[in-house]
Amino acid sequence: PSALITRAIEDFKKDIVSPTEADAKEFFDNFIRDDFNHALRLWSLAADALEHSHAQGTLKSPDIKGTLKNCDENLKPLENILAEIKAPQDAIKSLAQVSERIYSFRPPAAEENSAKPAPGKQKNGHA
Repeated sequence: PSALITRAIEDFKKDIVSPTEADAKEFFDNFIRDDFNHALRLWSLAADALEHSHAQGTLKSPDIKGTLKNCDENLKPLENILAEIKAPQDAIKSLAQVSERIYSFRPPAAEENSAKPAPGKQKNGHA
């Protein structure tokens, strides 16, 4: 639903070049609030799953990477476009909170790089 909402907002922006906060609120409330609430719930469930797996000690790197990739492709663009059109602050804030929960599982840059072979070296250690 996040990508669909983002596309709907992009269409809205084409129709109203400089939407006011009132325009954005009216559009949000009348056309995307239900879809937004559904998307927010799905993202919340993803955050819950990451937190639960982490607490159980079963969180795996592929799970984190897959979720973060999905967030990069869908959640962040939705966050950005909602802020851009000045959507209702409660929506922006609630999505940002879920985003922070999910992105808190992003591995440190040094850890991400240590998992990759050094440039010019193969996995068996030979160039």
